[in-house]
Amino acid sequence: MIGRRFAMDLGPLKAQKRTVKLFDLDNIACDKIGSFLINDVVECKSDAGPVENCLAGITVKSLTSVQLTK
Repeated sequence: MIGRRFAMDLGPLKAQKRTVKLFDLDNIACDKIGSFLINDVVECKSDAGPVENCLAGITVKSLTSVQLTK
């Protein structure tokens, strides 16, 4: 069951740099979150300009027990 959907601005992402994003998930206990799905990238660009199929270039991993997939 999908409990909530949201979009966020992730870019620009620097190579070899860890980025932390905070999510306001009102009244949801951490142990109730089973996974996050990265469904698409709304906008992706580099110093050279727009990047096509940015989602394919993203590698995902989680430092928690929550499953992170794309």
